[in-house]
Amino acid sequence: MGFQSKPNIQSKLFASVDRKIWSRTLNFVDCRRDSIIFRIYIYVTFVMILSNSFQIYIGIHKNLWIAGFQIAVFIISAVLLYHGKDLWSKNLVLVFMNVTFFISSSTYGRGVPSYLYTIPIVLGTLFFFKSDQVKYTMGLLMLAFVNLLLLEYTDYSLFRNDIVLTASELKIRTMINLTISISLGAILMRELIFMHRYNQRRLKRLNLKLKRKNDKLKKINGELDSFVYRSSHDLRSPLTSIMGIINIIKSENDVQKIQEYMTFQERSVKKLDTLIQDILNISRNSRLGVSVQPIYLKKFIASCLESLSYMEEYKKVDIQISIPESLVCYSDPNRLTVVFHNLFSNALRYYDSTKESPFLKIELISPDEDRAQILITDNGIGIKTEHLLKVFDMFYRATDRNNGSGLGLYIVREAIEKVEGKIELQSVYGEGTSVVITIVNLGLFQSVS
Repeated sequence: MGFQSKPNIQSKLFASVDRKIWSRTLNFVDCRRDSIIFRIYIYVTFVMILSNSFQIYIGIHKNLWIAGFQIAVFIISAVLLYHGKDLWSKNLVLVFMNVTFFISSSTYGRGVPSYLYTIPIVLGTLFFFKSDQVKYTMGLLMLAFVNLLLLEYTDYSLFRNDIVLTASELKIRTMINLTISISLGAILMRELIFMHRYNQRRLKRLNLKLKRKNDKLKKINGELDSFVYRSSHDLRSPLTSIMGIINIIKSENDVQKIQEYMTFQERSVKKLDTLIQDILNISRNSRLGVSVQPIYLKKFIASCLESLSYMEEYKKVDIQISIPESLVCYSDPNRLTVVFHNLFSNALRYYDSTKESPFLKIELISPDEDRAQILITDNGIGIKTEHLLKVFDMFYRATDRNNGSGLGLYIVREAIEKVEGKIELQSVYGEGTSVVITIVNLGLFQSVS
């Protein structure tokens, strides 16, 4: 019985395949802009194939080699983009589109409005390149502008040949150019709007994440201020007491009284040692990484209890452990030691001496493959209702009995959260306290990571 880690066979089988796919597609899928450009390439190729197939179907075969060249360039550019050569891909497409637009316009003259392709070319130039690629944007915009100037001042006659289009051919070419240029412009505008909305959503998520981090940082800073103030005060208090007792002992000749003073001094030293140990536990928990090891819970808990056998209350409380011997979890033993040590020492320290049978029960309540819940119950003095929401705060003391440091339950909560577990506490003053510790099987997640 127990919650053991089982390897996820499916994850292991497909891990290498996933890595292979991502390594090939990361260059454009990870970048929203490049993935959109890739879709535009596919769209333009598809539209050009349809338009040229339509022209062949209706019998127009003049200068279709230019369109064939354009289709080939878009396919090559898509392949380059797929393999991460984004600058080569974008420059190839835009330079070639500028050149073919100029040749096409010069060949057919003003009769066929090839200049309409300037719209998608300019929009594509503005959209394709990132903010750190301004030189490419400016260069290609200048190329498009120079093309328009040349066409205007050479009267569309630089590459004029003997191609003559009939009225119907002219009308069809005009409609095709108009349809393609407007649709490409519309697609680019849509993608620009999409990118803007995506970036707005992403910015909102980042701002929310930043706010959460700031709130967490404020909480940490507040705890640090409180920690420095309270710990320095609590450290100095027993030291002052010890120094005072030492001064009294120096002027005391009665051996019996000196013995009493030494007892007081020992109590102050123990208090100081407890506080220092708590501070070290806080430091280790925040500084050290999680070390996952197999833990036999019953044996582990018994060992934690045995380490408290020096306490006077240990023999006065009936301790019962109801956990199967075979129950194994994978977690950090150092942090769980801190958790159980603090909870057990509290249960023993605050037992109710007025009750006939004080007890401390530790039992398993819900084991499964990925987590187990341990219920710790005692019939001690309990905690008053007004203190229940604050007992996990740093330096908070719910009672003056035993004059603890007020760090115990704070350390417990921080340690259990570090190993992805959870703690729930309920108490009735005068009746007792129950604590549920949820221990996550970290070995299960480690085996599939």
